[in-house]
Amino acid sequence: MTENEAIEVLSNELIVIANMIGYCKDFEKESDLALAYRVKRKEAHIIAISALKEIQLYKDNKLCLIPEDVYSRQCSELDAYKEIGTVEECREAVEKQKNRKSCKYGVWVRGQEF
Repeated sequence: MTENEAIEVLSNELIVIANMIGYCKDFEKESDLALAYRVKRKEAHIIAISALKEIQLYKDNKLCLIPEDVYSRQCSELDAYKEIGTVEECREAVEKQKNRKSCKYGVWVRGQEF
């Protein structure tokens, strides 16, 4: 059985349950305990249908489990990392810094001493 078939069966069952609840309320044919059970069963069917629809969205890649603000923050952090460069580029930059010597006034000069 597919999700769509299960949703259809549960939806039809939900209609039957809702009609039974209405019938029983109108004519007071059931005890309060039985009526409460039918109401809980109706709620369970509604939750099951929504869960199946959510599974369908997830399978179709139409459901993002990450909130939008978290997603945008992660994208901006990723952009910051992209600006740094690859691991190789970072290693090259570190090696360049090791070869430099500083002089007065904080100016970097390669191979010269003051």
